[in-house]
Amino acid sequence: MIIILEAKRRKSLKVRVGTLREAVEELEQFRDGPEPKGIDMIGASDMKARCGEVWESGMQIARVSYNGRVWGTDGKEIKLSMWDHDAMDAMLRRDPAELVKSVMERMKQVSN
Repeated sequence: MIIILEAKRRKSLKVRVGTLREAVEELEQFRDGPEPKGIDMIGASDMKARCGEVWESGMQIARVSYNGRVWGTDGKEIKLSMWDHDAMDAMLRRDPAELVKSVMERMKQVSN
């Protein structure tokens, strides 16, 4: 996966990440990290249109917004706190039956 990081007065980056959680961490570091000398912190209005896009295999699969929330391409929020890496991997790469099984197992763990 790759996250695109672009903002006014900042060098544009494409950063390889392994998970959506890592994509959030990269965006937060880009947003909050040390500013180059003489450049102010970036705000939401400084971020360029593609900033936060997450791509895999030539397709956009998600977007990380300024506040670190993750959105699917359908516009619905993906709540990372509910998902471990395996469940997220199932959602992005595996067949629907495997996704349902993984989600049900995770829900059992959360409710116990």
